[in-house]
Amino acid sequence: MVIHGDLTGTNVLIDGSGKACLSDFGLATIHHEFLGTSFFMSSSFGNIRWAAPEVFQTPEGEGNQSILCSTKTDVYSYGSLMLQVLSGKMPFFGFNTCQVYGQVALGRRPPHEIGWDGQPIPDVYWHFIERCWDKVPSKRPSSLEVLEFMRSQLTQLE
Repeated sequence: MVIHGDLTGTNVLIDGSGKACLSDFGLATIHHEFLGTSFFMSSSFGNIRWAAPEVFQTPEGEGNQSILCSTKTDVYSYGSLMLQVLSGKMPFFGFNTCQVYGQVALGRRPPHEIGWDGQPIPDVYWHFIERCWDKVPSKRPSSLEVLEFMRSQLTQLE
């Protein structure tokens, strides 16, 4: 399984047929190259709006290097990306980067936004986004659950 490590709206490209394609797998490589260092944390602060809060936590204990990114951190980012797609706004829209750090440090998540169509984001989507943002990474959906949820939603649209 590939761990992207930097899933944001700017790393999703749409091809000519309307299919979403992930780009910029640079951090996936960096994750393997620099595992055990703080390189990921020092180079990705600009993406805090999408990143799981645990990647910014200081590991406890001397020499303890926490996992920097995982499928669960990608799932957290996917929830943030889903919010961006449905609302047309990046997560924590209206907050500057320092304010976002404060919100994340306090354990807060982006607010329930109005969709790009002027209506509230439907509960089925909002509840799934909240599951992706669970404070306990092991309680977040698996990558397979994300895929199954999206397939079920696309089937309902057809």
